[in-house]
Amino acid sequence: MKYAVLVGAIVIGAVACSSAENEGGGPSNPAVDGGGGGKGPDGGSAQPDGGDDPGELSDLETVHITGRFDARDPAGIRFSWPGTSVRARFSGTGVTLHLVDTGADQFDVSIDGAPPTLLKTTADQNTYSLASGLADGDHDVVVTKRTEALIGSAQLFEFVSSEGRSLVATRVKLGRRIEIVGDSISCGYGVLGTEPTCAFGADTESEPSAYGNLTAQALGASHTTIAYSGIGMVRDFGGASVDQMPDRYGRALADDPTSVWNGSEEPDAIVVNLGTNDFQATEPGPIFQTTYETFLGTLRTKHPNAVIVATLSPMISDYYPEGGNFRTLARGYIQGAVATRNAQGDAKVSFLEFDLQTGEDGYGCDFHPNVVTHQKMSAKLVSVLKNQLGW
Repeated sequence: MKYAVLVGAIVIGAVACSSAENEGGGPSNPAVDGGGGGKGPDGGSAQPDGGDDPGELSDLETVHITGRFDARDPAGIRFSWPGTSVRARFSGTGVTLHLVDTGADQFDVSIDGAPPTLLKTTADQNTYSLASGLADGDHDVVVTKRTEALIGSAQLFEFVSSEGRSLVATRVKLGRRIEIVGDSISCGYGVLGTEPTCAFGADTESEPSAYGNLTAQALGASHTTIAYSGIGMVRDFGGASVDQMPDRYGRALADDPTSVWNGSEEPDAIVVNLGTNDFQATEPGPIFQTTYETFLGTLRTKHPNAVIVATLSPMISDYYPEGGNFRTLARGYIQGAVATRNAQGDAKVSFLEFDLQTGEDGYGCDFHPNVVTHQKMSAKLVSVLKNQLGW
């Protein structure tokens, strides 16, 4: 679905990953394309101009964003959830990004579809050269947030071509959409680590390397990741019960409860991967299942047509802590929540068990899934979504 807000003489197309109203997350700032830069959100997939099979296309925009964002500040959109990506087309031999970060985020930067290079931001810098020395002409740039809100929140001001030319308006294909809802696993926490003893850090976190993005790529879909390390359905890694996923899910910015997300897009599939932190020390009890049931109901209310897949984490085991049988308990609670929804007439909610990660495949930092495990998770999820959606 598409919405547009007319600001002066400029239309902001709020497609796929934006909001129809200005209540935190949604288009209110104009898509400025004057002088050498441009700004203004629009959602869509990674393919500019629709490719060979355009299907439904977005409006012409100078900047497209896939993921949640907050547009209350007219100076530039803010975003914090991992995996959020911004696309623009510039004309010239190079491009500079004007972006302010609250922390030290890391981004993948791809020019004209080439393998990405790494951009590291700091709180005391706001201008970054993304490319130079290119052949003079039109080029596409995609900037994807690798790191999560714990690392930082970014505000995008503009892309500026080396020659000071205006950005080139493009369309993006509006196709298949997947939403990932989870914790550190979905953030790609430690996925680039080579041993379980390495600690959490931006250098080893990469949402683009996690199962959600791998699944979207395999299925030719765009995806949005709503994930935050340490949180759970009922309680977090430290045992706190506030600001868990049911509290954060409605936000445009992960850590700002005033940034209400009003996006009206309809994902084809929603994948929920929560529970690892709920079962970190002791089993949470039946409240885990009842809260899970309520959250599934919330998702259904917001997205009446989506397939919802409730998954069992690859990190929950029956042998740690010893005698805990946490995997068996978690499986039962999640399957119970799914069964309740099914009994209420919701046949598009299902259960998927990700295989328990193994030492043979290796571990990422802090015993999180590594690249091999994420690939296996993706393969299993791809098979399920193909079957349920006919993709």
